Amino acid sequence: GTGLKEPMQTPKLSVIGLDIEVSTIRRGDGMPLSHDPIISIVISNGGWYDKQFEDKCYIIHTFGYCNKIEWENGRNVLITRVDNDEEAVRQTYETLNMLCPDFVNIHNGFNFDLRCLAAASALDPV
Repeated sequence: GTGLKEPMQTPKLSVIGLDIEVSTIRRGDGMPLSHDPIISIVISNGGWYDKQFEDKCYIIHTFGYCNKIEWENGRNVLITRVDNDEEAVRQTYETLNMLCPDFVNIHNGFNFDLRCLAAASALDPV
């Protein structure tokens, strides 16, 4: 027939979500530009949501602090503070390489967020 069908057996895929946040406050707001600072990158496999596998969530942030957060039972969260955009991007690549997902979903994958990520990694020799 026509249309999409559900496979008889759903494949077990490793799907990772990537969320990038940047800040425009230094220059008085507006649309993000490629040189705007990255404030956080979150990498999550969503295991907390459907409980089909172990939850893994990595939060990489470039300023401030995170403490006294009460996570739900079963959440497996690693929070890392780094000094700058380049370190945030490097940590992101290392984490993705370690997890080796089949698919990466970039949440709110707006071009300006991706340009910040690309600009911060463009000159990194790694």
